[in-house]
This record gives sequence, structure tokens and C-alpha cells, in this order.
Amino acid sequence: MIVIFSNSTDEHALTVAQKLKKNHNEDSLILDLSKITKSYANALYTNDIQPEYWFEFAKNKSLNLNDVKAFWWRRPQPLKLLPQITKSSHQEFALSEWSTALNGIWESTDALWVNDIGNDSRAEHKPNQLKVAQEVGLLIPDTLITNNPSRAIEFSEKHNSDVIFKSFLATEQEWRETRPLRQEFLKAIDSVRFAPVIFQQYVKDSHDLRITIIGDRIFAAETEPSKKYEFDWRMAEISWKQHSLPSDVSNALLKMMRRMGLEYGAIDMKLTARNEYYFLEINTAGQFLFSEIEAHLPISDALAAKLASGVKT
Repeated sequence: MIVIFSNSTDEHALTVAQKLKKNHNEDSLILDLSKITKSYANALYTNDIQPEYWFEFAKNKSLNLNDVKAFWWRRPQPLKLLPQITKSSHQEFALSEWSTALNGIWESTDALWVNDIGNDSRAEHKPNQLKVAQEVGLLIPDTLITNNPSRAIEFSEKHNSDVIFKSFLATEQEWRETRPLRQEFLKAIDSVRFAPVIFQQYVKDSHDLRITIIGDRIFAAETEPSKKYEFDWRMAEISWKQHSLPSDVSNALLKMMRRMGLEYGAIDMKLTARNEYYFLEINTAGQFLFSEIEAHLPISDALAAKLASGVKT
């Protein structure tokens, strides 16, 4: 049994679940944590030999977590409490109890995690990503993280206004693409004081790379710069093709994955006309179907095989 933390409409989760059944005869469960307080009950039974962790579902169905070979921490949904809990202090208490109970159960399992929850959370922090990338020998753009408007203006002047800015972690409600620090944004630069912003030197005349790593397997794809929107490939209609990474870059990326304790990562890089590879960021729940389909990369097959193996890298 493989457990996938996501929701029932997640195309990536559904694709891997199908591959698990078809290629490895492995059953899977897409576990939506937003419904867990309403639809499921969890229980911990202990005995003198081995503790047993259960999820009990409706219609007399249940899941023994000791039977789970691997967990995919794909896109866990936020917990939602039952509507009967209306008092704010009671809501805080209930959420704390649910989180503590569930985290304790996850940490007590011996199965493969893709990715380990603690490592996954730490790896999402962009300042740490940049630090580790430099330590393993990867190039990164000149970067400033600040909520000081004056520092941001100085940084822009230093790089002759060839600067982009982006958020630390986008949300569905407040999603932000990577944008150039043009004059209209400089006019509103004082708003930076309300929250830190990531500013980076723009890597010009470059190809975008999307590199998906599963265990020790690397799947790299590249695209031409978009004339429609060159600062963020997610904002343009582009096509992808396979890319062959040089061994020093591949080795550095694998070293970074091991340093961060990750089994899965979707990495964005830039390749300049001078054949320089710049690391931008790593996403522990990054999408991969677009590069799999267009560049003919067997990423979902590799992920299903990794989960079915139950073996840590």
C-alpha cells in the first residue's frame, strides 16, 4: 500500500497512482487531510510486540499504517475542523491536538517518505536553498533579501535595473509570478517594508531548465526563452525538450539533494549563452507532467517505481 497526501483532483497524484497499480500491482490511497477530521478517525493501538497505527474509515474500512510501504508527501491539504467547534480557543486547541497526534504517527512509521516531512519543510526555505546550492558548488544569481526599501533601490542601481523580484512562498489566494523590477514597481518600493522580498540579478540571454530528481535519477528539460514573458516560464506558452546536464552540475545537484535529505525535488535553473548553469530554486512538490509529456521523460514511472520499492536513497 502506498499513501499519497493530496486531494482527489490532483492529476499528478492520480497519474502516479495509476502507474503504481499498472506497473507494480501496488494499491494506493490518496489521503486528503482537509477531510480527515470529518471522514476518518485515527487510532493508536499498542501491544507488547509492536505498536499499530490505524486509520478507520466509514463503511467498516480501515488502513493499518504498518502495511504502508511508502508515503508521498505530495500536496498535503490543510486540516479543517468540524463546524461544531466555534470558539477560537477551542479551534486552536483542536488543531493543536490533531497536528500533534498526526505528526507523531507520521514520525513513528518506518516506511519510505517522499519526502521526509521535516526535511521537506526545511527545504522549502529559499535562503537555505541558496546557501546549500553555493556550498555544493552551484552558481546562484546575486541575491538580496530585504524589507528595506533603500537597500532594494541600491541593489537595483548596482545591477543597472536588471533585477527581478519574487515571493518566498506563493499561496493560492496570493500567487505571484517572478517579475522585473521596473519603474512602476520602484515607485511603490516603500511597500517592501511590510514584508521581506527576494531580489535577484536577472540572468539574461538564458534558457530555462526544469530538472526533476527522484532518488539518484535525474530528468532534465529545457525551453527557449519566451518572447511573450521571459521572466517566468509559467506565464508563457512554451515547449520543452530533453536536456543533457554536464556531470559536474548533475553531481552537485545530487549532493544538494542528499544534503537536504530529499528523495524528490523539482529544480529551476538558467543556462546562459556562456554555458553557465545558475541555480534558482528547488520545489519539493513541483509539477512534472508538463515536462514529462513534452520532453518524453518517464518521470511518473520513476516516481511510481521509487514508491513501490519502499527503499530510501
